[in-house]
Amino acid sequence: MSNDTDFGVRIDNQAVDTHAAPIVRPRIRSIVGGLAGNLIEWYDFLAYSIFSIYFAKSFFPSDKPTVQLMNTAAIAAVGYVAFTIYMQKYLVNTVGLSKEMSTLVSTGALLLYLPLQPLFGLASDVFGRRPVLICFGLSTTLFSVPLFTALSHTRDPLVAFLLSFAGLVMLSGFTSVHMLAKTELFPTRIRALAVGLPYALTTAILGGTTEFVALRFKASGHEQYFYWYVTACAAISLIVYLRMPETRGRPASSV
Repeated sequence: MSNDTDFGVRIDNQAVDTHAAPIVRPRIRSIVGGLAGNLIEWYDFLAYSIFSIYFAKSFFPSDKPTVQLMNTAAIAAVGYVAFTIYMQKYLVNTVGLSKEMSTLVSTGALLLYLPLQPLFGLASDVFGRRPVLICFGLSTTLFSVPLFTALSHTRDPLVAFLLSFAGLVMLSGFTSVHMLAKTELFPTRIRALAVGLPYALTTAILGGTTEFVALRFKASGHEQYFYWYVTACAAISLIVYLRMPETRGRPASSV
């Protein structure tokens, strides 16, 4: 009797393993494929953000660096601009750092920013997507103006690095979970279109023009208006996060 039981358990385990393997392998392939896609996207994004201050003069000749960068920014269609791509130009144009030092400061802050993504993602698994997004919206609404103002008054690369990284810490509440939260809002039958189309439109219209707007404000002598522009956008997002449902733990078939 015990042999039959042991044999039965072994058969059950084998059955579970046999059925689990076809499920696990596609998931691993999906994870690897997603990581590869994100790696390529981030490489493109970082390469543009780091080197645009160098090639702006070649592609958009002008006597004024701000005009060069403005034209460069006008063709940028993607990016989390205020605290990433634009930050490097801000360190050069406003803070007064050299291009080399600005690149070093921005790259160092971005390298520390990358490991924050899984940590904030873990926080969203524990506490929920909504609280993490609310933290992003609230912190960016409250601290964008003080952060950019403090940056504009410093000439110390270390202080600039710390302030830049502080902005990226706030941004992590968005970049780590926003696509996941949006994906969980829609049923699988329309998920790709429902997430992809609005994301593409808002990224192109708002993300693609943010740096252009910032440099326009600077050229007009009212750079501080951009700080409030970022704050207003963050406040709108905060309202959305406060009203959105929590999606953590929601099965795909239930939405």
